[in-house]
Amino acid sequence: MAARYAIYFVPSPDTDLAKFGVSWLGWDIDRAETKTLEAFSNLNREVHTSFVQDPKKYGFHATLKAPFRLRPGTSVEGLLAAVDKIASRRPVVRGLKLALGDLGSFLALIAASEMRELNSLSEAFVVGLDAFRAPMNSEERARRRPESLKANQRRYLERFGYPYVKEEYRFHMTLTGQLKQADRDTAYTHLQTVFGPILQTPLDIAEVAVVVQDVPTEPFRVLERFNLGGSGHACISENARSAALFLVVGPSGAGKDSLIDGARSVLAGNQNFIFPKRTITRPADAGGEAHRAVSQNTFAREAAAGKFALSWQA
Repeated sequence: MAARYAIYFVPSPDTDLAKFGVSWLGWDIDRAETKTLEAFSNLNREVHTSFVQDPKKYGFHATLKAPFRLRPGTSVEGLLAAVDKIASRRPVVRGLKLALGDLGSFLALIAASEMRELNSLSEAFVVGLDAFRAPMNSEERARRRPESLKANQRRYLERFGYPYVKEEYRFHMTLTGQLKQADRDTAYTHLQTVFGPILQTPLDIAEVAVVVQDVPTEPFRVLERFNLGGSGHACISENARSAALFLVVGPSGAGKDSLIDGARSVLAGNQNFIFPKRTITRPADAGGEAHRAVSQNTFAREAAAGKFALSWQA
């Protein structure tokens, strides 16, 4: 069966929010790696596994445009170019406050208050990329249970392949599958304890991710990220200080990532050190390295926009 693509908000992998999402779901959507579920208080690991069985394959995210197959005659390259164009015209969504929400059958992080900017962001991709979406087949339509939808949602399902768009859209980052009330209460208690400190800091949505599910049995992975408002670099403050740049070099398999991860752990919380995520043009799974994989065209665009870049030929 053909691959499916979607447009997600995926927190930057170096943030506490993203790290928690990985540890809770057990899937690192950026590195395309399965992770051992971490112990959460006295939550039984077997119970924990059952809570996240359904959302795990989608990774920790908020959907902007739901998964779709590519329409015949379109291409992944065309899709990426279209996403880049739309993203460059959309402003960063600033000051999003998240809250843990019980959505009736599952738990998710939701916007603490209504933000029309989120609906507008989703709509831009839903409408702007619809030409790339293959029509639903009968199985995909049945999965949405149209008989249970409101009239407006049924219209959107037929028009855009997904019922929860435009004014029906609700920003949420799914944390559990469908659970009975007692299980939701258990999960809520554990999540509230862990998420409390993380949710104190408002969130800026400054980029979107194109994700792909190569085959139905595989989880989604990040294919490429795009900055909102263009790929230009952040402005440098008049109060900016000079700094030193440390590059770790060595042959493949020498342990560069382990060294950097160790330094990051030791220096956690020290604001004088910044550990940027590498962006390279090799595949996402190249050598098990920790990096963001982009196309050569995207790398060139970001370098031209002023981001620090090194280019060489081996």
